[in-house]
Amino acid sequence: MTKNQGGELSPTIKKGLKDLKQETREDLKELGNKLIKELTSKGDLKDLKKENDKALKELRYKLKEELAGKEDLDKVILSLLATQSDVKELKSGLKETNETVNKILTVVDGIAKNFKKTDEELTANQDAHNRMQKEINQTRTKVGLKVKSVVQ
Repeated sequence: MTKNQGGELSPTIKKGLKDLKQETREDLKELGNKLIKELTSKGDLKDLKKENDKALKELRYKLKEELAGKEDLDKVILSLLATQSDVKELKSGLKETNETVNKILTVVDGIAKNFKKTDEELTANQDAHNRMQKEINQTRTKVGLKVKSVVQ
């Protein structure tokens, strides 16, 4: 390299270096573009497109499965929920059951009333029996006969 007296490069050398630098940049850019073209040839792009299409189809299939599962779940939930007619049937059944229970309670009340009446009559009869037995015992004692049963 030729330097002038101040230690600087001559203008001709500077221009040559500048041109060389520009040419190198252009060559590198062109080489980069060629490299990109070779790396992404039509075949590679087609393969990449096929892979992307396949992945997209799989994603769509999975999405449809998920949505179908949601629809099935919605159907199951709806089938489990009571409809208006189910509620009406249930109310009707409950009304009939209440009527039956009321009839049974009425019969049970009647039986309890009869039982109470019978118990009162039994008590009254027992008291009457005891009074009569007491009078019989007194009469037997006055007559001089032996008393067979003692009333308390």
